[in-house]
Amino acid sequence: GAVMIICNARTGQMSNRLCVAAHALAFALSRKETIVFTELDFAQKLFECTPPEAIKVVVRKSRFWALERLTLGRLTDKINSFRPPATGLLRNRCLRLPGLTAVSGFVQLRDEESVQKYHEEVCAFFRPRFLRDSDSVVCRCLSRDKKNIGVHIRRKDYRVWQGGRYFFGDEVYCKMMRQVARELDARFILFSDEALDMTHFTGLDCIRAQGSAVEDQWLMSRCDYLMGPPSTFSGWASYYGQVPRATITDPGLRLSLTDFVVQKGC
Repeated sequence: GAVMIICNARTGQMSNRLCVAAHALAFALSRKETIVFTELDFAQKLFECTPPEAIKVVVRKSRFWALERLTLGRLTDKINSFRPPATGLLRNRCLRLPGLTAVSGFVQLRDEESVQKYHEEVCAFFRPRFLRDSDSVVCRCLSRDKKNIGVHIRRKDYRVWQGGRYFFGDEVYCKMMRQVARELDARFILFSDEALDMTHFTGLDCIRAQGSAVEDQWLMSRCDYLMGPPSTFSGWASYYGQVPRATITDPGLRLSLTDFVVQKGC
């Protein structure tokens, strides 16, 4: 059968690479093609990576990943120089030949329809390994009586990314949390890559998540709602758990429940 070679760049953080892999896996499922991941070995340590029954999935750690990426990138660039810019699912730096699809680089393949259709299979493939034991410890901060609102407070790289456009202070998050609390009896679970001064959130039912990146992302996917700046980290959690998410792009935004939507893709 046809074989798809996915040669993802080893750049980008975990969630960026998960999103690339999710679209590739869904793309392969829609065409019943074998898929070979050459740079997804990191995921085997964190996720089950159980292949769907419909197709064969190979996760291979390449010793020559840089050479493969350079060779594939140059080949697709050369071919693309002789044809119009790619549109649709396969973008530039994607090579489609009879029996072979090769992808080099980040977000070069987007199959929104298939990544929604095969949501169950994608989530099964990326089921966290720590769940083999139990998720009770990770989920112990979830309230049984209130709506659980995950608040993604991303700080470190957002200080400089796009000129700090999405770097918001605690007062911005606190203001929006209070807006949501007027509509819901809520518990807020705070996720951040930096230390937080919890006194800034006095008067709100808040708890700080303390898990690893994979554990925090899983906990996000178990919340009732998510809010935070544009990020594939919370975006993946929204997609994985089908959790309505409000994307904060403006510190002056007046947040309401109508702003929360499920991220169908990732």
